[in-house]
Amino acid sequence: MAIAIKPRNDTASIHEIGALINEYTPTRNAFWNTLMNRIGLVIIKSKDWDTDFKDFKKGELELGESIEEIFVNLARPFAFNPDVAEKEVFKREYADVRVAFHKLNYQLFYKQSISEQESRAAFVSWGSLSDFVNRIIQSMYTGLNYDYYCMVKYAICRAVLNNGLTKMASGSTGAGTADDYRSIVTTAKSVANKFSIMSDSYNQAGVYNATRPSDLRIIMTADMDAAFDVNVLASAFNMDKTEFIGRRYLVDSFGKHDLRRLAQIFEGDDNYVPFTAAELATLATIDCVMFDREWTMIYDALMEFEDIRNPQGLYYNYVLHKWGVISVSPFENAVALIQGYTEPAAPTGTLARFYGATSSDTAPTNAKDNLGSWIEFTPTWTSGDAALEGELAATTWKVVGNENGGTRITDGILRIATNETATSLTVIATNVHFGTTVTATIALA
Repeated sequence: MAIAIKPRNDTASIHEIGALINEYTPTRNAFWNTLMNRIGLVIIKSKDWDTDFKDFKKGELELGESIEEIFVNLARPFAFNPDVAEKEVFKREYADVRVAFHKLNYQLFYKQSISEQESRAAFVSWGSLSDFVNRIIQSMYTGLNYDYYCMVKYAICRAVLNNGLTKMASGSTGAGTADDYRSIVTTAKSVANKFSIMSDSYNQAGVYNATRPSDLRIIMTADMDAAFDVNVLASAFNMDKTEFIGRRYLVDSFGKHDLRRLAQIFEGDDNYVPFTAAELATLATIDCVMFDREWTMIYDALMEFEDIRNPQGLYYNYVLHKWGVISVSPFENAVALIQGYTEPAAPTGTLARFYGATSSDTAPTNAKDNLGSWIEFTPTWTSGDAALEGELAATTWKVVGNENGGTRITDGILRIATNETATSLTVIATNVHFGTTVTATIALA
């Protein structure tokens, strides 16, 4: 095919030539093949990248799709009283057992296609061709490492926003001065000391727990890390330099996220909630997150690489699959240190009763007819801070006055033993995070 172009001394002729080349397939193919074959030196670039967040992994989820986490809380103490021993010797005392489930929540795959025949024409040595193919394959693993970092960072920040961990003022004003960073380190040191003492104040479930110094982990911003010599930070936590480096992890900022990449990772996932501008602004005020190494519930469910050759097209498809669980434990100590954070006021609450299968609180208070049955209690916690709605749902239960061990309350369900002899029972609901209590008394006579 002959192409006639009238010579012109302007850039329009260049555009015209380009259009003719690209619009006619044989011409385009010949042009690019010739161009590629004339390349004498090829410089191949890509960036391999890994993340220290891999340290947070706990193991493999070999079977099933969920992890059941069980925590047995401290046994309660009783005052010694021989006068009631005869009556209570066979009374049951149920252990305070808490359960949390962590489900498979991401299933990703990465795919690359490579045509060996087409690639061979572009290189002048087998070494450069091999390097090119290896880098294409490695890009899938690097993409996976980066996405894992994005997902873990997202999960931690969502835990902060959803009150999935304790929040405290860092002592910083956000000015970025040396005094500001010293205040953060002082607060962080105080938290580390408190973690080592048995307490129910530093985990979402309000159970009694403690963190050994060797199990403490800290994620801090790059700016905070740069403000101090590593030896200074290490000494603040009573660690040597090597120990501290192995237990501290860096982020550029808790308020910076690759939103485009997260949207690709969680495409079609109804549980994914994108960050709003207001949430990102809030996250940007986090100076560091400190936690027990058991706080992160991260497990691999599938890691599989496969390739298949298309003999008709003379190309290979390479596919990397990665499935797993990324979650956090409600039972382990975790604290976020936040600039200017103020503890919200304790909520108020009410306690509604639902008798048997009737969802009504208007039934008679006298529950004598409910012996051997059950009564459901539903607490309603009210706070002026809308961000606390998820946190306010956490409630512990206790029944007082029961004289038979068969009468017990679990998750708001009061089961009254058929041989219960008490004339009244008092149900106490306690908000886990603030200690606020509401009570209801049930008459049995």
